[in-house]
Amino acid sequence: MNDSELFSEGNEAFVDENYQLALQKYTNAIELNGFNPKYYVKRATTYFKLGNFRDACTDANVAIDLDSKNIKAHLRKGVSLFHLGEFADAKQAFEQGLQIDNENIEMKTWLSKCNSELGIKDSIPEKKQERVEPAGEESPNISAKQDTEGKEGQEEDIKKKQEEQKIHVRHDWYQTDTQVVVALMIKNCHAQNVNISYHEQALSGTVNIPTGGEYKLDFNLAHPINVKECKTRILQSKIELKLKKAQAIHWTTLEKTSEATKVKSFPTATTLPTASTSESKESIDIVHQYPSSRHVVKDWDRLAADITKDDDDEKQEGEAALSALFQKIYGDGGDAVKKAMNKSFIESGGTVLSTNWEEVQKSKVERKPPDGMEWKSWEH
Repeated sequence: MNDSELFSEGNEAFVDENYQLALQKYTNAIELNGFNPKYYVKRATTYFKLGNFRDACTDANVAIDLDSKNIKAHLRKGVSLFHLGEFADAKQAFEQGLQIDNENIEMKTWLSKCNSELGIKDSIPEKKQERVEPAGEESPNISAKQDTEGKEGQEEDIKKKQEEQKIHVRHDWYQTDTQVVVALMIKNCHAQNVNISYHEQALSGTVNIPTGGEYKLDFNLAHPINVKECKTRILQSKIELKLKKAQAIHWTTLEKTSEATKVKSFPTATTLPTASTSESKESIDIVHQYPSSRHVVKDWDRLAADITKDDDDEKQEGEAALSALFQKIYGDGGDAVKKAMNKSFIESGGTVLSTNWEEVQKSKVERKPPDGMEWKSWEH
């Protein structure tokens, strides 16, 4: 079985929420081909689902080393760091991602969360110009104006106090071709303290927090859901809300925004287009991200070949050209060359790449960062 087939099996296990099996399949695929950034991104996502945020961050970093413009790798790195409580580093990861795609809604949302945790305001409102009355003149409306301003000030103070009293709960979400899963990060809740209502395009309800207080849930969803097939799961570490999609479309955001109307349908066996246009390439990307044994074509080798052909037709420069060269050396090399490249790359943290198995097999490959740089481990 080759790495592409193992990766496909890992995707199927992931969609079925069998994360341990998915992790094993992705790891086996990486052992056969350690130079595909997509493999590391998917394994990072699996580590994240298993609550192993540090390993998720490590895999995301490897994916970025292999492809610095991989937006999913930057997103996964930032989200993992956020869950580790390293908000400043997470903020930096999201900012780097926005340099690649400054319209990415998820990046902007997570960046705002980081700024909130760090006490940084996203934007500073402009101060309104006040009209100054000439000396010696008194406005006839000045007393009424002062009364109005006084009432407005009191209302603002009340609103501020109400906002301070609100309980904020961190939440996360992900999707498959048929479901959206929302996770509320509230621990040790009992069923009698959770009251969730599902509506056609909204979520509402309340949760009594074990440590005290009440969390109010109020989401206006980006797209409609099938209310009858939605489920609530109460786990020890969180509360999961499983939403059944009314349509098999890709949600770009959880809550309703202007961007949420721009949707893409998940391709099926009867609607999957060829890889001759840019739209086809986008559809194929979705297939790889959300495979399913029930709805999606399983000819992964053909899809991979189509994508490879498109990539070969484009002139590559810089890091892309270097990565293509390594892929060619790896693909043309024998078993000894592949083992040497995998072992040296993984053990050195991506700083050394050797094709000499006789030399590499003797001992662990030491890390050798570029001149002027220092290696730092992510482990604590």
